[in-house]
Amino acid sequence: MKNDVCSCFVFGGLVFSFIIFVFKKGRCWLIHCCIIYISIKLCSLHFVQILLKKKLHLRNRLNDKIVIGIFHPYCNAGGGGERVLWCAVRAIQSQYPDAYIAVYTGDCIPSEELLQNAFQKFNVRIQNNNIEFITLYKRGWVEAKRYPHFTLLGQSIGSLVLGAEAIFKLVPGVYNLYSSLLETYF
Repeated sequence: MKNDVCSCFVFGGLVFSFIIFVFKKGRCWLIHCCIIYISIKLCSLHFVQILLKKKLHLRNRLNDKIVIGIFHPYCNAGGGGERVLWCAVRAIQSQYPDAYIAVYTGDCIPSEELLQNAFQKFNVRIQNNNIEFITLYKRGWVEAKRYPHFTLLGQSIGSLVLGAEAIFKLVPGVYNLYSSLLETYF
């Protein structure tokens, strides 16, 4: 019932946006973009049930370990934010040795090389026994060069796409965000 109401609301928002766009001949583009953005945000509610099922399956696979997901699409960039990421991973490993850490990244580099780069750049040694790097292939959706106009709107919608890709690959019990892509908290 809840999904049907949400479906009707999302579909109604898109139809309303299309009607405004057609009858106003594109003059209300800001309203049109806002309605589409809100509809996309509400559409994410449909996936909650699917994610809960995936979480139960994952819990069975990992023998009831805590899964900590860390979203950082640029974890190999070598800046200050990356140092915070690697220090946080080291702290989690020392405080919760039984936890399973999943780092969502857009870097297509083997995990051993990422960990070696973290040690070389920041002198932070990470254990390789309970960490997994999940590659995100839609990272281009959040890059500014993709949107020459309405960059922030495009990056916000792109972060929804990237966040959905991350969550559909692995559903964590705890979700940490180490980048400025706040839209992934849908």
